[in-house]
Amino acid sequence: MPVITETENEPTVPQRMGMEEGFEKSPMAQLRWEYSSTTIESQLGPTEMSIMLVISLEELTPDLIVDRGDDRRKTLPHYHLATGTMNNVCTAVTAQQIFLQQAAALIAERKSHFIVDPGDTLIPILQGTSSLPQLYAAWKALITRMKLGVKAWEKYIAEYQLQVDAAVLSPLSTLQELYDPLKDIKDTNHKLRYIYSNIPHHKQQLLEEGYESLQKT
Repeated sequence: MPVITETENEPTVPQRMGMEEGFEKSPMAQLRWEYSSTTIESQLGPTEMSIMLVISLEELTPDLIVDRGDDRRKTLPHYHLATGTMNNVCTAVTAQQIFLQQAAALIAERKSHFIVDPGDTLIPILQGTSSLPQLYAAWKALITRMKLGVKAWEKYIAEYQLQVDAAVLSPLSTLQELYDPLKDIKDTNHKLRYIYSNIPHHKQQLLEEGYESLQKT
């Protein structure tokens, strides 16, 4: 059975529309400027800065987690990210996804773009879950995907400029067939298990012990 990886072999086109006067006056250059300069939230700064701030957190420390305790109202989830951190994460992920989609749309031969949170799986778990291990697993997956999103952004800019080594920068993209099954999975637990079990980048994240724990969660 062939192994599916997050790679694509897009054909190179001889000329890129929008670069008639050079890259610096192209729509991709304008998009890159907005990515690094335009403020999305006063407390976060530009999109690029907001993304790097979230990625820099790396590990989910106790001060970033709210534990409602066993005496909470049973309709409320036991754990969730601290409100300020959660707001920053949602803002950064939303902005990153918009820029990735806009950049990919400028590349005529590109038929797909990288999805930061496939199947809306990770953000809902971070907003509330009954399992602390699941919260950690969702966080690790999201940080990994945001890092991959940064690489995808660099790749799209290189592709737009028809750089022959664009694939070397970041040989990844979201292959739709990898993520299609998520559309039919309603439960976030099962979505998370699917991502860790079937997406190559995430399969590498978990040691055997961690994978078994995820299955039992």
